[in-house]
Amino acid sequence: MSGTVSIAEQLAPALEASIPPEESPSMRHRERLSGFERQVPGRYRLSSRGDLAGRIALPGINCRTGRCMMLKFAPVTAENWDDFERFFESRGSPHYCWCMAWRSNEFKKMLPGKAGKKASMKSRVASGTPIGILCYRDDEPVAWCSIAPRASYRPLGGDETLDRVWSLVCFFVHRQFRNKGVSMQLLQAAIAEARSQGARYVEAYPVEPDSTTYRFMGLVPAFEEAGFRFVKPAGTRRKVMILPVEDNR
Repeated sequence: MSGTVSIAEQLAPALEASIPPEESPSMRHRERLSGFERQVPGRYRLSSRGDLAGRIALPGINCRTGRCMMLKFAPVTAENWDDFERFFESRGSPHYCWCMAWRSNEFKKMLPGKAGKKASMKSRVASGTPIGILCYRDDEPVAWCSIAPRASYRPLGGDETLDRVWSLVCFFVHRQFRNKGVSMQLLQAAIAEARSQGARYVEAYPVEPDSTTYRFMGLVPAFEEAGFRFVKPAGTRRKVMILPVEDNR
């Protein structure tokens, strides 16, 4: 896709805008915000379409302390499946579902339980089907977001009049990294990933903060802050929210 802006460049304005003035980083850090590619180690290269063919170095802001936490984000592929597997099998991670709640499990009869879910997800990754992105700290995966073409999920109750829709259906952040601004950086990285892959819209299905179910799909205020607009209810708790992301430049 000629003329495509790199994910790092897409994220810079959003990250700047997400930092309250009283918590803004130093000028030196602001320079780093606008120069992500220069921070990426040499082993990561630019692809022919201009996106980073590797992990994207992003500064995650701890909004409570003002300290910076270097994060990296990468789509899950066959190349980093081992990272994805390690993350989902680590203590406290959602190994019971393997993020298959909204996906069809073709291995359900052959491999019941967790084994079938894992096999189904691995099959998707091996075939090149997008499933989402990992967030890294010091080369260790610490968070996950399921962002993929809507057609790769079971019906989500979204706006079927739209095309080229990518659906965001799950967040999971390791306990020690919660309440540090990681989720918002993960959301922005997921939006950028969908845009870089040709999405016209990102559709999400969050719930209100007082909901006792579906909280893994995100909370409405976070999506409102990111620019999503409410479309319609989906069931009794979930809200369908849409963000246009097509780059017309």
